[in-house]
Amino acid sequence: YGLPSEPCKTSNGRKDTPTTLDWAPIEDYLKLYKFLIKEGEQPYFELHSPNFASRKTPLRVYLDVEKAAPMKGVYCQYPIGCSRKNEPFSRPADLKRHYMNVHADRSERDKFACDYRFCARRGEPFSRKDHYRDHLKDYHYEAIGTVYGAKRLAPAELEVAMEEWMASRKISKNWWRCPKCLVRRKVATSQYTCDDCSLKCEPHVVAAIEAARRVKSDSSP
Repeated sequence: YGLPSEPCKTSNGRKDTPTTLDWAPIEDYLKLYKFLIKEGEQPYFELHSPNFASRKTPLRVYLDVEKAAPMKGVYCQYPIGCSRKNEPFSRPADLKRHYMNVHADRSERDKFACDYRFCARRGEPFSRKDHYRDHLKDYHYEAIGTVYGAKRLAPAELEVAMEEWMASRKISKNWWRCPKCLVRRKVATSQYTCDDCSLKCEPHVVAAIEAARRVKSDSSP
């Protein structure tokens, strides 16, 4: 997913931005707003209270349109206090994640709490999904994705590395985790397809779960 290339227009057809509104000092105006990132829309500032709406402080204010940049990529347009202001992001999706995790109102930021009952990170959520994914792989030994460095290995080496890696993973016979959504899925109800994104469970994980289920079945009286 990415960001629309142009800001949306307000009801009167004008694109209100900090520059067009001549906000100065801008810090005073930003205190009246919260910064939101919605799917399919350009990021915008929303007035905390409609009672304060005026010509100078409309209900919504969009970021300024990106000007021609010296380097390829997309740049952060947040008006103040960004350390990445002059460093481009290679993809719109990366810029959107930056807006969400750095500039968005704290109540709107992505949070990924560990779903293990006694894990300390259950009460201290991750702000980035990739960090949560690494936590599940490295701390809880889940079989998400593949062994680290898989792309650099020859086919024969990869096969051996995957066997060793899978042997170190903790496999449940009752559930698997969608590698995209990072949500647990019960084998009995979802089989091996994610209910939310329709992504299928990885074949090596399916094989490990089915092996665990056979062992349980064989040991039953």
